[in-house]
Amino acid sequence: MPFLLELYAGTREEELAVFDLPPERKEAFLKQQFDAQHSHYTEEFESASFDVITVSGRPIGRLYVDRQDDEIHILDIIIAPERRGAGIGTGIVRDLMAEAREKSVPVRIHINFTELSRPLFERLGFVDDEQTQFGVFIKWQP
Repeated sequence: MPFLLELYAGTREEELAVFDLPPERKEAFLKQQFDAQHSHYTEEFESASFDVITVSGRPIGRLYVDRQDDEIHILDIIIAPERRGAGIGTGIVRDLMAEAREKSVPVRIHINFTELSRPLFERLGFVDDEQTQFGVFIKWQP
């Protein structure tokens, strides 16, 4: 859990940089947000897999996936900033796409409007599916 909290905090650095908060308040806020997100995922998606991505035995990311009969829903995928750009995320998403192809179901993920990974998904053939208040579901259909 400490690694997952650190990974999550790394995704919020840019967003929180605009606030002049003491480090201890920032850490408390991030922990509260992480705990709320984790509780939401585990309560709402009881059958989902919650995996730590490792390379050579070292944790470098997380992958949360809810596999249903009618779709594979990527709840979250995060690769540590220093490991991005090496094709790890692309490989993982391609593996999920191959799984979806075998089952003849789509792969979906919700991204926010400023998601930095959007070009990755678009390059793999994901298209907008459903707009929400906070972003958009994108989908790949086999």
